[in-house]
Amino acid sequence: MLFLSICGISISGYAIAAWNAASYGYVMIIFALILWAFECLAQLCSVISENPLLGMLVFMCFWFIAFLFSGVMVAEESVIWPFRVFTSVFPLKWGLRSFAYLEYSGTTYAGAKLCETAADPTCFYHGETLPGWACDWSPSVRPCLGHTGEQVLDSMGITFSTMSSEDSVLFDALIILCLGAAFKLLYIGLFVYKSRKSTKLRKPESKIQKLASFGSDATDSSKTGVIFGNSTASNTGRSNGGDDTGHSPGASILLSCV
Repeated sequence: MLFLSICGISISGYAIAAWNAASYGYVMIIFALILWAFECLAQLCSVISENPLLGMLVFMCFWFIAFLFSGVMVAEESVIWPFRVFTSVFPLKWGLRSFAYLEYSGTTYAGAKLCETAADPTCFYHGETLPGWACDWSPSVRPCLGHTGEQVLDSMGITFSTMSSEDSVLFDALIILCLGAAFKLLYIGLFVYKSRKSTKLRKPESKIQKLASFGSDATDSSKTGVIFGNSTASNTGRSNGGDDTGHSPGASILLSCV
């Protein structure tokens, strides 16, 4: 997964989009954990149904739910229960929060300057935190989010609640690791359960046992034939006016003469 994350982000993210190179290693690790967690989820979906197409469809639904409730499309506070649980049981929310922190922390941006004094009407503040920042142009024309990366994160956190200047990379990595491990354990448990539902195999019989079983069946069938044969003859004789032995009247006279 680490190799896949390097191939997936190195060129597009750092060579083309010029992401923050100082956090390259941490981003690769977080992205590899996200891929591994979704791989475990895909394994779990593969044993949900015997139809592989249905398992793939379930995984696609989970992927869409993970993106929808990652805190970017819909704020976590705006999601009602019980759907709010989806914001925490998928790894995408925790990974995006770490990506945002690693990309913006420790950086500075042009177009704004720091304000070291409080209550300056031309400056912006996050609560009572100093320093604030002031835009180089009129905020009514084009507002700026801050001069430092931490100020930018807190400004974006007003709209996207998952983004913050607080360092939670290690916590997010542990959460993703736990989610992936939970998916893996569920996959193993369901796989073992379905494997044990098969028909119990019997030990194959030897040739001697097969011959003995065949002889026993033949003896039973011959006895059955004798019983049914005698019963049929007896019934036939009676129907023709004979005695219980199954002989007709004419046959009885000839036997008596003999």
